[in-house]
Amino acid sequence: MLLQKSYNKGDVVSFKLNNGEEVITRIDEENIDHYTLNKPMVLIPGPNNSLGLAPMMFSIEPKDLVRLNKQSIAMHAKTVQEIANQYLQQTTGIAIAKTL
Repeated sequence: MLLQKSYNKGDVVSFKLNNGEEVITRIDEENIDHYTLNKPMVLIPGPNNSLGLAPMMFSIEPKDLVRLNKQSIAMHAKTVQEIANQYLQQTTGIAIAKTL
């Protein structure tokens, strides 16, 4: 079976899991049965209909890579740029400049 990779290393991707959680993360690696994720975060509701990001797992080192089995995924797509920028700012501390 030929594996065609959906994403490149470093892409910011949104996953909707079978349990309903939405995960935003950077892809480290894709294999036939799983993705290896870098700093996965979940969306959480905030005040005034806003959304925030929180670590997907609090009990691991932030730099540790996480394996997500493809069987646990309902759907996935590249994250829209505005949310990807917020994710990158929160996980790296680097603010992405807005274009005029």
